[in-house]
Amino acid sequence: MVLSPDGEEITRTPATPAENQLQEVPYSTPANVAFMGTNVLITNQDFFASGPNDKQVVFKVNVGECGKALFRPYVY
Repeated sequence: MVLSPDGEEITRTPATPAENQLQEVPYSTPANVAFMGTNVLITNQDFFASGPNDKQVVFKVNVGECGKALFRPYVY
């Protein structure tokens, strides 16, 4: 999903649920997102699969820009 600076959705990939299901590994319950350089790592969990857990993967998506540094709270 691409968001504008004010948070409005501009576009998404895949554009429709039908297009998503045509992918080799479709997005299915994405759980966490983290930046790594100009890439985003997305964990894909498939809790409702009836077969093997072949959809439980980590996607690496190039987004062309760096994210903000991780917030790490100070813990005494």
